[in-house]
Amino acid sequence: MKVPEKFFPRIVKKLLEMKLLKRSDLPRLDKALVKLKGDIIDALIFLGVPRDKIFQVISEITELPAVDLKSISLQTLVELNQHLPLATIKRYNCLVVGNHPQYGYLICTTTPDDPLFRENLNRIFPKYTFVYSSTSDLLELVKAYLTYRQKEAEKQITEAQLLLQSDEFFNEELYKHVITERRREIAIELPLEKGSETISVSEPIKETPPAPKEAERSLSQIIQKEFVVICSPGVNLPELIDAFAESGCHAIK
Repeated sequence: MKVPEKFFPRIVKKLLEMKLLKRSDLPRLDKALVKLKGDIIDALIFLGVPRDKIFQVISEITELPAVDLKSISLQTLVELNQHLPLATIKRYNCLVVGNHPQYGYLICTTTPDDPLFRENLNRIFPKYTFVYSSTSDLLELVKAYLTYRQKEAEKQITEAQLLLQSDEFFNEELYKHVITERRREIAIELPLEKGSETISVSEPIKETPPAPKEAERSLSQIIQKEFVVICSPGVNLPELIDAFAESGCHAIK
């Protein structure tokens, strides 16, 4: 989230004292703040102030963590955001960027004042704190994270397709379960252009199964090679079908 404007004079004064800013830089800083919609972190980065000093000074003055998102790896984000739904990340431009013993989960977002967002977080995390970060860095990182998750989901769809088509998946141990349940399903959370939902890739059995002794040689004949997508309301179906088509799957409405 952005640093509140009330802290700007103290931040600038501290940077002047540290000789990281000159008084001649102040007109440029004012213009940068207007151009960057009041984000003093992005403005100071634009002026060439060292990133580590910016976050250090802001943390000291605001008494809240200020996080340099450039220092966080994608793999760390994957581990930290396991419990945060993709739809929430996309809608609120948010990411969990750390876990602090004092502040709890550290969350970056562009919408810290949204009451619905806070309500969702209260259900997920026992304790959390919104932290300061560069808006441009956050938007870039959210995009990179969602792109990564999209690619991972597409890989899972392909793997699910191969697994469901494999006779080995329908072995004797699973055979009675398959017949009883009438389908085998694999759940995948897939990011979409206008949202994200958890879907299930499944392969139904529509014909009467043979006697158990014939199961091994006949399973491939009795399974319909057709994939069914079960998704929550609100999913843009054309986008979902396109995503599956790119992965070689056939989605049925």
